[in-house]
This record gives sequence, structure tokens and C-alpha cells, in this order.
Amino acid sequence: MDLYHLAAPPIHLSSTNNVPSILLVLALYATDAPPTPSDAEALELRRAIHKGHAHLEPLASQMKLLQSAPDALHQEWNRLRDTIDQYRAILSPLRGFAPEIMHEIFSWTLGLPTADNITIPPRNTQSPWNVSRVCSRWWAISISDPALWSTISIDSRTLALFALDAHLQRSNPRFLTITFQFYDVTLFRLLAEHSRRLQSVRFDALTTPFIQVLDGISGCLPELRRLELTYPRMGSPCRAFEAAPKLSEVIALDCNRNAGYPLSLPCKQLRRLRIGLLYAPHPFLAPNLLELTLCNIREMPDHPIHFPRLRMLHVIDGTFLPSLVLPALEELFIDKNPLLALAMIRQSGCSLQKLGLVHCSAEHCASILEDTPTIDDLWLEMSSGPFSRMTVRMAPDPDTLVLAPALRTIHIFRTEYHALHDVLPILVELLQSRHRSVDYPTPSLCVLDFTNGKKTSTICRMEANLGRQGIDVEWLTRKHSRDKYEEYKSRYP
Repeated sequence: MDLYHLAAPPIHLSSTNNVPSILLVLALYATDAPPTPSDAEALELRRAIHKGHAHLEPLASQMKLLQSAPDALHQEWNRLRDTIDQYRAILSPLRGFAPEIMHEIFSWTLGLPTADNITIPPRNTQSPWNVSRVCSRWWAISISDPALWSTISIDSRTLALFALDAHLQRSNPRFLTITFQFYDVTLFRLLAEHSRRLQSVRFDALTTPFIQVLDGISGCLPELRRLELTYPRMGSPCRAFEAAPKLSEVIALDCNRNAGYPLSLPCKQLRRLRIGLLYAPHPFLAPNLLELTLCNIREMPDHPIHFPRLRMLHVIDGTFLPSLVLPALEELFIDKNPLLALAMIRQSGCSLQKLGLVHCSAEHCASILEDTPTIDDLWLEMSSGPFSRMTVRMAPDPDTLVLAPALRTIHIFRTEYHALHDVLPILVELLQSRHRSVDYPTPSLCVLDFTNGKKTSTICRMEANLGRQGIDVEWLTRKHSRDKYEEYKSRYP
């Protein structure tokens, strides 16, 4: 069989990631867009790709027939395929993108805020290394963007000492976001040289032996703003962060129910805090908190605790809520024992705007709503919502208050297979009655249905009917409901 020889792409249109060509490419156009083929050149490239594909198939068929195909066939097949890939790369629309657009695309791969202040979840913490290996131009663009290298994940599988050094140099002078999943003294000593640039740090399973090394950066964290410790196993005090002057957000979770939590923090300056199991009531030493999430508390002070500025509170168990005075509270989310929040609400005199109740009976929910008439965003389980008491009656009962009169948004969790034919009519009447009334705003409804993978015809008809009346209704099924719930819960650290 005659071998088809496809010529290499024109030198002025090609670029590779080989070291010699990198210097040539950078000297020619640095990070600017490389020359794009003219219409005539693009036509010739497409013809060459078509001819190349026409010869690849018979080559592959012949190699399959021959048990031991000649090396020349393998070499020709590989060479032809690689040349076709080069031709296709030259025709790629990405080739003409301006460096600013490429910077924007690269930042999305790490979840960095874009020019429009939009952030998506990161998909790959090693993204800068991946994009820098595509071609010489991408390499040049990536190393010219320190923000792309400012997020580093340190674990035993992906980051060697030389790679960390390169990562740190390329990120200079940007602030750093670091995740520790692997604790190596050599790596940490290298990172300690850049401790003044640390802005956000996360430690997974921090152990006592590493605390002594960590104490070496105490007093050298002028820009640290966020600290996260997930499932630490510490038996000795950690004081590395008590002198961080800008530390305002701390997430500290402890899965060991038999261990203390000897973590020293600059409590008076904290604004956002999430804590797990504690021996000492650390959060109650932080009077300037704005947001607080409490998983479990073992000890409570025997006197009322004031948080004069706290606006957002999420508690797993509401048992200790009567001990709190929160006059500025606007958002409250309780997972269990929510009825005890009544004492806190009454003694605080707060004006709640958002309320989330999980594992709460309809009776207890109604009792809380009677004392919170300012609620405009409500999150409830479908089985526990006092929806009939939230409906505006044509002939109102003077002895019965309409719950949540300022309500503008209702979020409902559906976690069990309740009979929809019992609940849907009540929900529809609730929305329509408020829509007809001139004294109440028309609320929107969002149902987070964790039970169904698709909507039933009854649900679709309800959405369409209410939509025609100008009432906003959204019924989210499994994946979309989980995404919505995670988006909401992400507000709580």
C-alpha cells in the first residue's frame, strides 16, 4: 500500500509546547493571539484533513489484518494522525481568542470570580498545570496570570516540592488560598516563607505533631482572613492564629466526641464562625459575630449571652436557644427542637426576615410564626407547614391570625412520599388567596422535591395554571432540588 504523506502545517500557523518553540513563540507574539489562517489557507487545511482521514481508515484496517504490522505502517499512522490534530488545532476557534478572554476562561476552571463577579464551583485544583501544558500560548497566558496560581491544594499525590515552589513563584504577589491534605515539614517550610500572603487556609485532619511546625508562623499572618479545620485530631493547644489581625471567618469541626478543642482564636474580631463540639463555650467570647453556625455545644453558660450584632444563626439543635439574646437577628435556621426558639425570639425582640425549620410539627411551626410576623422568606417541610393558617379567608375569623402576613417567598422541602392530592389544593388556595388580597403580598413558591426524578402531570398543570394568573411557582426535582438546597446552605459556613 502506498503511504500518504501529509505535509506539516505552515510554520507561521503552528506552535507547540516544546521548549525551543516556546522561546520562539514568546519572542514573536508573547500572549497575543497567534496568526489565524486566511480563508484560502483554512480551505486548504480542511481539504488536507479530509484527505488524511481518507487514508487513516485503510491504514487501520490493514494493521488489524496483519498480526505483526510493519513498523512503517505504525509510524505512518501515528504521524498522519498527529499532523491531522495539528491542522485541526489551527482551525480551532479558541486560537483567535484574546488573552483577556483566555484569562477569564482559565479563572472559571478554579472557581475564581470573573470580571462580572460570577463564580462557579471549582472542578480541578490542578487546573493551572493542566491548561499550561496545552500549547505554548496557553502556557504563556497562564504564567502571566498570578491569580490562576493563587489557589493551591497540597496533598501527597499531586504536588511535589519543585511544583510547589513554581506555584508560589507564579502566584506572586497575589494572596494565597491553601488546602492542606498532606502534611510534610519540607513543603510547609517552603510555604512558610510566603505566610504573609496567606489569605485563606484549610487543614484536613490536622494532627498534633504538625501543630509545633504550624506555631512557627504565629505572628506572620497579616492577611489571613479565613481559617477552616475539618476533623482535626489535636491533643495540644494551637496558638498559631490568635495573633492574625484580619482573621474574621473560622470553620472548626471536630468529629471526635471524646476530645477537647484547644484552638486559640482572636474572638473579638471574628465576624463569621462555625464550630463543632466544644468543651469551652468559645463562640460566646466573640460578641461581634454577624453569622454563627453551631453544630453541638456541650456546655452552656448559666447566664444570658448577648450577641448585639448577630444577623444570621444556624443551629443543629435549638436546646440552648433560650440562653441567647439576639436583638439584631434577621435569619434563623433550626434543624431540631425548634420550639425552644420562642423564648429567644421573645426576649430578644428581633425582627426575623428569614426562617427555616426542619423536623418541626405544624403546631410548633404555627406557634413560632405567631411571634414572627415580619417573616418574608420561609423554609418548611411539606408535612409540617401550617398552610391553612397562612391562607387569607374571604370571611376572616377575628380570633384567628393569618400567619406570616409579610410573606413573599415560600420554600418547601418534600422528603417523603406524602399524598400530593391533600397538600396541593391547600398550597394553591394559599397562593391564590394572597394574590387576590390587597392587604398581603403575592408570595412565590419553590418546592424542593427530593423524592421524584420528574414532575407528574398534576404538578405541571398546577405550575401552568398559577403561572397564567401571575403567580411564580417552581417545582424542582431531585438533582435541581439538591443544588438549590446546597446553594442556600452554602450561606452557612
